[in-house]
Amino acid sequence: MKDIMDILSRTLQDAGAVLYEGYQSAESAYERKGLVDLVTKWDKESERVVRTCILDAFPTHAIYGEEGGGAFTRDTFLWIVDPLDGTTNFVHKHPYFCVSIACYENGRPLAGGVFAPVSGELFLAKRGSGAYLNDKKIQTSKITELNEALFVTGYPYKREGKVPKLQTLLANALHTTQCIRRMGSAALDLSHTGCGMFDVYIEFDLKPWDIAAGALILQEAGGRVTRMDGSDFSLELGEVCATNGLLHEKARTELLKGVI
Repeated sequence: MKDIMDILSRTLQDAGAVLYEGYQSAESAYERKGLVDLVTKWDKESERVVRTCILDAFPTHAIYGEEGGGAFTRDTFLWIVDPLDGTTNFVHKHPYFCVSIACYENGRPLAGGVFAPVSGELFLAKRGSGAYLNDKKIQTSKITELNEALFVTGYPYKREGKVPKLQTLLANALHTTQCIRRMGSAALDLSHTGCGMFDVYIEFDLKPWDIAAGALILQEAGGRVTRMDGSDFSLELGEVCATNGLLHEKARTELLKGVI
């Protein structure tokens, strides 16, 4: 386990160094994977670094990455990789982006990490052992009322037919929470809910690599992650209702009214 955590930490920082170089560069060329879904050469180079680091250390492990492919399987060890979560921010020189890597064992999360190279925030968690930010243990907020809660969400890339649901969610949040944030990186939103910056995070139409590491970080920090209907969280179903734990049922009842 120590080897996995060491490789995870080192890999996050090596890939983050690639992204920081790209962020500092004048070059911001990108390609479109969809109408608003972007990819840069730095996404691809970051994933290349991640794959090299992991496979050099664990040649029998499988990798499922946003840019390099693979599949969500229940192999003994599967690494789930988002080499650049927050590409739109990155292209626009907004510093809220990260590398996200999780290691799953037989379909269960074993370890996860998120590294934001501009801020230097390195989140790490392993199952049953808590979550840490730059080696300091973190925990979720103690907020118990929605009107004191900072709510964070995101917008799906494929928006056809989904705008009314999103509008309802935002209207509910405007009426019931202290305020709303839309930051642009699911992995960081989950991690920042874990350290108490945010209190509630809800989003739909996510991919496994968006949430695999962040969900474990939040859970190990004392938070709760489920589907929107309250059933067990699933990477493959792409929806997240995540809270500090204390607000969970209130968030589901009030924020998701008319959404599900």
